[in-house]
Formats: sequence, C-alpha cells, structure tokens
Amino acid sequence: MPQFLVNESKIAKASITVTPVGLGCTAELYLVSDKVKAATSGQIAFNSTGDPQSIAFPITMPSTAGTYKVYLDIYASGIQVGAYVATEDVTIIVPPTIATNLAEKVAAWTIKLKGTLSSLGSCSEVAVSFEIQWSTDLGFNIETTPVTMTAPGDFSATLSLPLGNAIADWWTYLYRAKARCPATVLGNTVMFKTDVNGITGSWLL
Repeated sequence: MPQFLVNESKIAKASITVTPVGLGCTAELYLVSDKVKAATSGQIAFNSTGDPQSIAFPITMPSTAGTYKVYLDIYASGIQVGAYVATEDVTIIVPPTIATNLAEKVAAWTIKLKGTLSSLGSCSEVAVSFEIQWSTDLGFNIETTPVTMTAPGDFSATLSLPLGNAIADWWTYLYRAKARCPATVLGNTVMFKTDVNGITGSWLL
C-alpha cells in the first residue's frame, strides 16, 4: 500500500483515452475517507485526442493520518464518461520529527555525529542515519549505517576522517540526520571543519 506524508504534495499521472477527437474534457483525482472527499486535484482540463493521454494530477495529501481510497472521475463536454477506483488505497502518515545536533570531537581525526528523534509520528519504528557531504560537486553522497529506533531518543555515529577524497587538513564537511519509515525526513544541516591538527569545531547552519 503506498504511503505518503500528511500535507505532502505529489503529482499523480493517469493514462486516459476519450473519443472522439476534439472534445473538451476534465478529470479529477481525489481521496476519500468515510465517504468524505479529503483531498482533490481539482478539475484538470484537456482536449480529447482519441488516443491514450498521460494526464498529470497535482494533489496535496490530507492533513489527517489514515487510509484513503483513490477515485478518478472523467468528464467530456460536461458529461461523466468514466469513474474509476484505484486498486490500492493509500496510507497517509504523520512523519517522524528529527533534528541534527552539533558533532562531538572524539579524537584529533575522529568525530561523533549526533541527532535526536523526538517523535516517531505514525511509525512504529524509524530507521535513522546521517548523510554527509565532503564535496559540493557530489552532494550528500555518504550515509552512515541506518539504526532502527522504536522510541524517541538520541542517536549517533562515529567516523574517522578524512572521508571520500577529501584531504586531511583544511576541509569543510556538512551532515544532516535522516529518518525513514518508509518516507524520508531530513534534519537541519550542521557543518564541521578540519585543519592540519584535526577537527576544529562544529556549527549549526
């Protein structure tokens, strides 16, 4: 069953065929819970071509966690010509709450990355880790081994420097906490630096 975050914006796509050619058409994708329409793409206008058309439906997920049925209604010249129900429901979840904390210097070239999982949201367990950037060209391309948490609390990962192809001295690293359940939530970004003697400090950005 697909899972999305509350208030998350997505674009769904559906292949729609309407004949004959040249009809003014609209289609609406919407989510329903307890017979109440909880989220909608609104009416998306298109003209029929007689062939399959990929129609995009921008939609913001409901603000309440739960399971929702997905419907698609199609109209041609104001007349309903299609009414579909998705084969799978979608689940809307409250995301976990995560923060990146200042790193701790353990030794000259050893650093402990720190984070806090303050809430699991709708999840029974959350996989937490850290993403690290040592080169702006590569982005956050290093990730620590995920650890599963079943309750709020602090977590950490200890690393030996340098990372990647970074030179040992005079380097700047960025890192951020990451939570998955299975949607991904990222914490704030923290910076730490090194010089010829090792780690010099850590700063919030």
